[in-house]
Amino acid sequence: MNDIYLPANQGLPEIDFRFSRHRLRLSGHSFSSNPAAFYAPLNAAMMSYLGRTRSARIHVELQPDGFDLPSQQVLRAMMGMLDRASLLGNEVRVVWQHAPEDLLARDLGLDMLEDCIALSGEVRVARRRS
Repeated sequence: MNDIYLPANQGLPEIDFRFSRHRLRLSGHSFSSNPAAFYAPLNAAMMSYLGRTRSARIHVELQPDGFDLPSQQVLRAMMGMLDRASLLGNEVRVVWQHAPEDLLARDLGLDMLEDCIALSGEVRVARRRS
């Protein structure tokens, strides 16, 4: 499976899915008029990767700087896929990062992690990039 890198672009987040290293990263804004079209191929790739990955340590880093409701629903579906991957014998660790003042992003991360039963995760303040 090929790794996927998409730079942040016009209301869409940066995607850095390094399946070869079991490292998935999504960061930035997601305010798209059609998030399903953007996320559908990413979800398909992630589903394929998770469907054949067993006994792996998967590290996921999420840093949503702003997600509209349709994008939040897509993100929630991704979290569900990761949770199911944990149930299939993978060790999935999610780090949800947010800006210090972004309490909505913090609460969304806490809510999404609370809905997951098998993966481990934490919500923390993001380090500033230099």
